[in-house]
Amino acid sequence: MNQIKSWISQILDRLHVLSLSMVLITLYVIARGLVKVVHGLEPSLLTNMVCFGTLTGWALALAPLNGWTASLLSLLTGIFIILLRIGRIGPELFNLCINITKLIKPMPWWSFDLQPRNWASVTAAFMDLKDSLDVLLIRLRDWTLALVNGESIFDPVSTAVVWSLAIWIVAVWAGWIVRRRQKPLLALIPAGVLIGTTLAFTGSRTTSLFWLLGTMLPMLAIVNHEIRQRQWRKIGFQFSPTLSQNIAVWSILLSMVVVVIAALTQSLSIKGIVDFTRRLRSYETTQREQVAESLGMELQQANQSGQIRSQSNASVPGLNWQHLISLSPKLSDQEVMAIRISPPVGSGEDKEGDMVGTSIYLRRMTYDRYTTRGWKTGNTEAEEYEAGEQVSQIDLPSHRLVKQELVFIAEPSQAVYAIGTLVTTDQDFTVEWRSADDAFGAFFLEPTNRSQVVSLIPVVSEDELRASGSDYPDWVKTRYLSLPGMVPGRVLTLARDLTATAPTPYDRAHLIESYLREIPYTLDTPIPPLGQDVTDYFLFDLQKGFCDYYATSMVVLARAAGIPSRMVVGYVSDRYDPDLEAYLISEDQAHSWVELYFPGYGWVEFEPTAGLPTHERQEFYVGIEQDELNRLLEMKNGERLWLDLDRVTQDRNWKLAISVSLLVIFLGSVAWFVIDRWRLLRLPTAEVASEVYSQIQRYGKKLRIKTDIGITPYELSDAVVNHVAQMTRKEFWGWALAPAQGEINLLTNSYVQVSYSPHKLGDDAKGEMIRSWWKLRRRLWIAWLRTTFGRITPSE
Repeated sequence: MNQIKSWISQILDRLHVLSLSMVLITLYVIARGLVKVVHGLEPSLLTNMVCFGTLTGWALALAPLNGWTASLLSLLTGIFIILLRIGRIGPELFNLCINITKLIKPMPWWSFDLQPRNWASVTAAFMDLKDSLDVLLIRLRDWTLALVNGESIFDPVSTAVVWSLAIWIVAVWAGWIVRRRQKPLLALIPAGVLIGTTLAFTGSRTTSLFWLLGTMLPMLAIVNHEIRQRQWRKIGFQFSPTLSQNIAVWSILLSMVVVVIAALTQSLSIKGIVDFTRRLRSYETTQREQVAESLGMELQQANQSGQIRSQSNASVPGLNWQHLISLSPKLSDQEVMAIRISPPVGSGEDKEGDMVGTSIYLRRMTYDRYTTRGWKTGNTEAEEYEAGEQVSQIDLPSHRLVKQELVFIAEPSQAVYAIGTLVTTDQDFTVEWRSADDAFGAFFLEPTNRSQVVSLIPVVSEDELRASGSDYPDWVKTRYLSLPGMVPGRVLTLARDLTATAPTPYDRAHLIESYLREIPYTLDTPIPPLGQDVTDYFLFDLQKGFCDYYATSMVVLARAAGIPSRMVVGYVSDRYDPDLEAYLISEDQAHSWVELYFPGYGWVEFEPTAGLPTHERQEFYVGIEQDELNRLLEMKNGERLWLDLDRVTQDRNWKLAISVSLLVIFLGSVAWFVIDRWRLLRLPTAEVASEVYSQIQRYGKKLRIKTDIGITPYELSDAVVNHVAQMTRKEFWGWALAPAQGEINLLTNSYVQVSYSPHKLGDDAKGEMIRSWWKLRRRLWIAWLRTTFGRITPSE
């Protein structure tokens, strides 16, 4: 017991606790500095590696191990933790252990079971674990080869593994040295070299070094003073008890002075002094921009000749430079356009399958810059084109040219919509380019009711996308892999965890898409909280939403996983009208989706929104024949479209006319019944009885009941009852006509009593007559319809 107390007191020694605390705080500052300059790392990952690494080194220093043995054990421990944390092999490893445990039966140690065992489950679990490890090793191998060959490649999993291992090594070293040798400065030298080299290589600001100095210097002074105090106690040297407090205060103050001087010395230069006056002039402009951004306003700036036009200073018909995510827009079901595709779906000889899926996606705009509140486009340059002039390369492999004929139903439009990548149109148009191969959107020079558009769509299988690799062009990597530094760490962690064991970019994209499609779809969403990243809000707090949330989240997760992606806005429709041979598109079919870039194939669509069908990848290749190419590219102004505007609008007006007519008939019938009931209620009881009997006489004639001139009320009543009874026995709606006999008898008796009896009826009888007549009139109306349009013969 005394030995245990001695061991615990040795571990919790004041000097050791101070040293460990100093190392942990300093390494935490270094980890935060690395997160700011290394893309794809999140604070929680490196913080965990710092804590576990330091404690591992500290624990190994307590054991009677030499340096090489401790190094090997710490390295294996770090690799295992990294595989669990980044490689996500925990489920596979746990499944393997469970199957082994179930297979090995408990038995005495002296016996040996010779019965054969079924190792199938263990083998399957082991192969799952092996496959996950193989994917990680392949990704690390490809990343290392690219780095050695001087190629630029971004793999967030490989990056996280390398940096986690680096911070693990320096943390283990620090924990080992500070515990075994009690030299805190030596313990922190590797960590300082790591952060200093990283900052120097990236050319980043040295703010992290200032924080490092501000925390490390006072702690070194405090720990060294504690070591000296221990030595003084051993030799019996007397010192003031308040000396430790004075050392702590003065070391902190002096460290702050040193850090401030270092910061000023770094930033003070002749060029800085010259630029100071310029910054004073731009101060007011900066303040205006900050206020404008907070209020959602766009500052208008004058164009400068010869420069690229930015999204904040141009007004372009139908193009929105920003796409902020807020409340779901309230859209009607009014039809806005119809589109017909040529060649038709599945046309052509020796061509299998469909050229487009059951749903069509009409691209309007693409966005490249994520702002944590929505999207905006980078700087663009407008270029005008004549009708029929090509704006895109058309000889891409596994692509097919299609022509669309669009009719704008609601009103003329300048917007250019296209399925896939725009090639040309039948009218003069303008394209807003971000770069030579990257269009933001296009618009016609004049509003139009109809247009023809030629575009290019990829026809590519899943196997081809898996084999496309990750050799992205520089402009794609620069623009479509970037994310703001404010993206929360748990979003980056989710992206890495979802895709850690996926071998190809397509598999990673498919996993992200499948994950998002499990989130419920709804239009009833609140405004995202101010200051919170909308992707983080959707994935972890709201956990429901509409298409903007799904598309934004997939783009952010895909970029965090190293896949170039962008946000697309337009329309989606599955409403195919076989009479028009066209798709009808309504206002409420406005949609946002995702396009990912695959080398050799360009931009490929993905659908992360729950409730909508996923894209079906074609399993065949369709070539472009020269005669078909020439026919599709032949654009003539004034050429009559296959999809006739008059036909579309006439069909729409015909349906509208029927709907309006039915509504007018219904409202007129309701109004007539209400007025007739009001009129009967105002009449005396005797006049009500006479009026109702007259109505029965008129219905007798409509029912083609033959009567004599001097027929009595009871004879008429019997004739009508017999006619209705005949219909009741033969027709499906007999249950509705059966009560007519009692109602006719009641109304006939009331009329006879009023007309031939001295006893008058009261107001209660009037109300009962009116209620009975309301019911009987509906039944006589059904009988009249059946007599008029059916086969009921007139009653004798």
